[in-house]
Amino acid sequence: MKKRREVKEEENYIKRIEYVELYKTVWKKIREDVRRYTEHLLRITIEENKSLKKTQKQLMIKKKQIIAVKRTDGTVTRNKKL
Repeated sequence: MKKRREVKEEENYIKRIEYVELYKTVWKKIREDVRRYTEHLLRITIEENKSLKKTQKQLMIKKKQIIAVKRTDGTVTRNKKL
């Protein structure tokens, strides 16, 4: 990551290509790491006979569930039935 920041600041064409390649490599490693983490948690959940729904909610990285909806009259409801 540090090397990526240093390369980004330079405007040389060759350095720019190096930056793009570093960027791709870093994101591939991040995706791979998240996949491994997800598989690990799911494996533990299955082996211990725990709830898969709870695990899936725990794995919702950067995703938020809608817990309330504003109706047309302005009231907020947390009930599934509108």
